[in-house]
Amino acid sequence: MERSKFSGKTILVVEPDISSALDVQDCLAAHGARILTAYHLPRALQLASCVRLSGAIIGDDGDSEHRAALCRVLSEREVPIVLHQIPSDNNPIGNSATASNVTAVLADLLDATGRQGLGGRQGWGA
Repeated sequence: MERSKFSGKTILVVEPDISSALDVQDCLAAHGARILTAYHLPRALQLASCVRLSGAIIGDDGDSEHRAALCRVLSEREVPIVLHQIPSDNNPIGNSATASNVTAVLADLLDATGRQGLGGRQGWGA
């Protein structure tokens, strides 16, 4: 993935596991993204409501009510979303998601949407 893929893009990373959040941030930063991080969904909702976002990567913290509300806000704002569960020390039995593949899925969504009114696309099961 070339560095310019995320240049000038603001990406919201919502990840309750700090280690996983840092991995995703490092991967996005290596490709030129501006990163906003929220470790809790209520804070992510605040950011999503007041910041112009290019995309979002959202981890699972078990709070389906706030996660659904966040996805609604992002979809209304036509922000591409990748939902995932990266295995961590606290949650070793996840799917095979890694920071690099959730970042790649978001890059594909940004390419597919072209950010020309085709947003609200979601990547599931990264």
